[in-house]
Amino acid sequence: MNIVIPLAGKGERFKKEGYSTPKILVDVMGVPMFYWALRSIEPLLKKFPPTFVCLREHLKTTDLKRKIYEYCPNAIIIECSTPTNGQAESVLQAQLFLDQTKPLLVFNGDTFQMAPYFEKSLMDAAKEGVIFTFKSENPAYSYVDVDQSLRVNRIKEKTVISTNACTGLYYFPQTNRFMDYTHQRLAQKETKGEIYISHIIQDLISHGDVFVESEVEICFPLGTPSELKKFIHEGGYNV
Repeated sequence: MNIVIPLAGKGERFKKEGYSTPKILVDVMGVPMFYWALRSIEPLLKKFPPTFVCLREHLKTTDLKRKIYEYCPNAIIIECSTPTNGQAESVLQAQLFLDQTKPLLVFNGDTFQMAPYFEKSLMDAAKEGVIFTFKSENPAYSYVDVDQSLRVNRIKEKTVISTNACTGLYYFPQTNRFMDYTHQRLAQKETKGEIYISHIIQDLISHGDVFVESEVEICFPLGTPSELKKFIHEGGYNV
């Protein structure tokens, strides 16, 4: 399995609130923010070396590289000279380093989730994609609409079409399918703004690919200062 963790965002909302440290390195109870994402998928990290996509600026001016190797000694680190046009394009930067015939797991670096059976969800899915979700009605997230069998009918970014919000952990049974459809999105002249993972999934669904929903036990997005404060005050989790 390929595991890609895109960390190439600039974290503008944290900058606006006075944080000088890149968002992914913001201290969260004694460890950098991205540690909590790694902890969420720790069982898989012991089996498969993760690939991190990072901004060169962060790698050169902070201890991000050292921290990544501290938590994942077998990691592959990809440098981006400039910010990408969204997470999907960030994952695309790792294409040459991935086995295109294997499944792909993508997780953002600013979410902590607990899903005791998430490995089983991946095994049960077989040739299907998996979208991990939690209950919310916050329009900041992407949402899925599912049928009674938990098959995903559609996915929308920042539009509340259900109470099933995406955690940011996505499984694709074929890496090459994700890469092909991301290339297609980038080639579309009408594409404007960020290209989200949800855009690629919707394109895949529209062309017959099957994704199923798997609800996690606990999810704390950490992508904004207010979400970070909520996690610190309500989470109660130890490093």
